[in-house]
Amino acid sequence: MNRGGTSTTDRAAARHQQHHSLPARRGEEHHEPPATATKPARRRVVISAAEVRRLNAQAGQLREVLGKSKAVSEEMITILNTFDARLTNLETAMRPIQARTLAFRKAHANIDATIRAVETVLDKFDIPQQVEQRIKDGPRRDLEAYLAAVDMLQEALLFFDSHRNYKSSEGAALQARGLMKEAMGMLEADFRQLLANNSKPMDVAKIIEAMPELGIDLAGLPPPAQTPENLIPGIGPSKGGKGPPVLLLPTLIERLNAVARRMIQNGAASVCTRVYREVRGNVLEQSLKRLGVEMVTRDDVLRMQWEELETKIGNWIQFIKICMMLVFPLERELCYQVFAGLDPHREISYAEMGDRGLSLLLSFGEAIASSQKSPEKLFVLLDMYETIRDSMPMVTDAFPGNACIPCREYLRSLQRSLAEISRDTFSEFEDAVEKDSTRTPVADGTVHPLTSYVINYVKFLFDYEGTLRQLFEEAEKERGEKDWQGGDPSARQKPRLEVATLRILTVLENNLEAKAKLYKDMALTQLFLMNNKHYIVRSIRKSDQARQLVGEEWIQRHRKIVQQHQAMYQKLAWSKVLGVLSPQGEAINKNALKEKLKVFNAAFEEQYNKQLTWTIPDAELQKVVRQAVIDQILPAYRDMLRRYGPVVDSLKNLSKHVKYQPEDIERLVRQLFEGRQVVAEASKGKASLLK
Repeated sequence: MNRGGTSTTDRAAARHQQHHSLPARRGEEHHEPPATATKPARRRVVISAAEVRRLNAQAGQLREVLGKSKAVSEEMITILNTFDARLTNLETAMRPIQARTLAFRKAHANIDATIRAVETVLDKFDIPQQVEQRIKDGPRRDLEAYLAAVDMLQEALLFFDSHRNYKSSEGAALQARGLMKEAMGMLEADFRQLLANNSKPMDVAKIIEAMPELGIDLAGLPPPAQTPENLIPGIGPSKGGKGPPVLLLPTLIERLNAVARRMIQNGAASVCTRVYREVRGNVLEQSLKRLGVEMVTRDDVLRMQWEELETKIGNWIQFIKICMMLVFPLERELCYQVFAGLDPHREISYAEMGDRGLSLLLSFGEAIASSQKSPEKLFVLLDMYETIRDSMPMVTDAFPGNACIPCREYLRSLQRSLAEISRDTFSEFEDAVEKDSTRTPVADGTVHPLTSYVINYVKFLFDYEGTLRQLFEEAEKERGEKDWQGGDPSARQKPRLEVATLRILTVLENNLEAKAKLYKDMALTQLFLMNNKHYIVRSIRKSDQARQLVGEEWIQRHRKIVQQHQAMYQKLAWSKVLGVLSPQGEAINKNALKEKLKVFNAAFEEQYNKQLTWTIPDAELQKVVRQAVIDQILPAYRDMLRRYGPVVDSLKNLSKHVKYQPEDIERLVRQLFEGRQVVAEASKGKASLLK
């Protein structure tokens, strides 16, 4: 018995209870969820001694079991180690079996592949038989199925070409090629028929309607022929009712493209492009002809009258613009759609077809460029040259790519030909002026027709100043400076157009000097030169371009020359009259005075009647010359009457001797230079002159 009556078991139980009733250490505090009501106080659990013994017994059993488990585990580890060795031996034994299995699988795969290859080969060999009937039926019933058959044939032929080692491939390939040849022939016929049946000449009315939108002036263009053939059935202007006409429907273009693709892929490219060139080339020519374009030769041009030729040149200029801005671009777009994705055949097809149209369109220009040169053609030649030159950007757009280089060169060649004939015609004009040998002088001394023709010609040249400068610059590069400058050192400092113009004016002046020598009356010679050179100077002064071109120095020098001719005219025409009026001393008798007045009257009347038929066409110059004659004669006449006044007053029948008062002289002089045809004779006296 223990002290205090408390057994060891009780103390252990108490310790156990105390242990479970102690609060948890810091950090291990157990939080219980809050209770909705106050919990009752915990009851102390008291374990009996019997329970403790039972627990101790169980703990001992557990230790015993754990000991046995450890022994079993060690035994299992030993067994597993034995299995690992056995598995290693088994794996080593299985490796040959696995290798044989893998080989069997590969062999099976190879067998499958071989079977598939054999099936493929057999399929290729079977294709000619499969598609033969479809090929022979032709493409019109079902184009899509027909093209699929052609694709199968193509596939078979490619296979046979790459597997020539097969014994039967040669025979199968021969059969396939025969079918493909037959298929290409049928596709060619279909391609041609599709194009021919649906291609009509362009609707000229639609073309002309589209021109204002393109900035083309149609003034002078001949109206199109309104015929039913002009219209394309079912095809009109572009969507919306405006714009250029549509040449072929999109669905038809798709079909043509599909046919062309198969032909080109199977070696019939040249056939396909030839068919397109023939059919669309013919249609293009018909479109151009309905527009008004004609095939013209040099002989045709030589037979034309100038008025007809000038009209045709104007129309041709319009045709060039229309074709480069609309006709050829439409054909190019159509060709590119038909041969879409088939380069370079689309460019080749269009270039060959477009060349036919260009040959027709440019035949007129070539005929003009090779025709006989004449000065009146220069301006239309320059118009044609400018048209080709200004159209070159449009030409590049209408004929793009390397295949169209010959087409572009065709137009550049015509441009060079027109430039050359324009320069030659300019030179011909200069030669024509120099060689003009008209032997009949103008009777009234007025401006010679050659002068007005040359000056008007030169004034028209100023409208082409930029173009002429370009032509001269090109000539310098091609021929060297000496061709346009000659041997005049001073000319080398001036632009070529100025040099050429001044040379023409110089040639004209020289010719006028030669023509002036045809007059027997030297006064009329000077009047003729005065009129013509004044006309030249006045025409140059009235044009800003001409003034700038020839220079102010040239103008002032020639104004002085005109004044010199005027002074020479006055001297030669009125020197006899003035000689009579000159003083011969203060004393004179009646008979001497009568004779003096008689000689004066006769000399004045002679000049008056003669110069009344002469002409000064320029009103201002006419007024100046009349006043100069009056200022020359009238003071001397008044002075004579004043000087011999007493003797004059003593004359009997005064009006017989003094026929003209000073105011009569002035009035009569102011009637001169209007080219009147007067038949009055000096012997008829004063009355005939005063009418």
